[in-house]
Amino acid sequence: YPLCALAVSDERPVSTQSTWGFKMIDLYTVPEYYYGLLVTLSLTLILAILFFPRKQQTALYPNMPYTPFKLIEKVNITHNTRRFKIALQTPSTVLGLPIGKHFNLRFFDEQGDEIIRPYTPVTSDDELGYVELVIKIYPKGMMGQYLDHLNIGDSIDIMGPKGFIHYDMPSHITLTRLRNTKDFGFETINMIAGG
Repeated sequence: YPLCALAVSDERPVSTQSTWGFKMIDLYTVPEYYYGLLVTLSLTLILAILFFPRKQQTALYPNMPYTPFKLIEKVNITHNTRRFKIALQTPSTVLGLPIGKHFNLRFFDEQGDEIIRPYTPVTSDDELGYVELVIKIYPKGMMGQYLDHLNIGDSIDIMGPKGFIHYDMPSHITLTRLRNTKDFGFETINMIAGG
């Protein structure tokens, strides 16, 4: 540890040549402004890490294929409404569903037909590692009946994000259908929720 020894010693070292042929740093010859520069660079790096964190991994991404996700909890809200909690890829993964989008759930029935239904979650990207859906179970609803009969640990196929509307910035919506894109700017927006 020659550098440490040089840093704490009150005497100048006799030799700055190491046994490996590399020249050792003589801390007595380093100008004081280098220390200031080193402190400034260190603080800049720390602030960059704190205020510009790495982008979080998202469970959904464009052109995503159907991917199995594990059911980890099923709660009865009413006699015919359930809350399904689904684990994402890792405990720190966020769903990554933009405003104005939904995702699809899929299963295959007994005849091998593909059954697909769109859903929007009741959770947001503030929740890490899971997504929740609240679904009313209708007697003849194919997806609802399928989900209601799943056991904890079973897989659910999810694909997304899907949808034509993208709320991409305050007071602005982009609508994309086929190859046509339209931009809409507005001052106020009225929203109606239903289910």
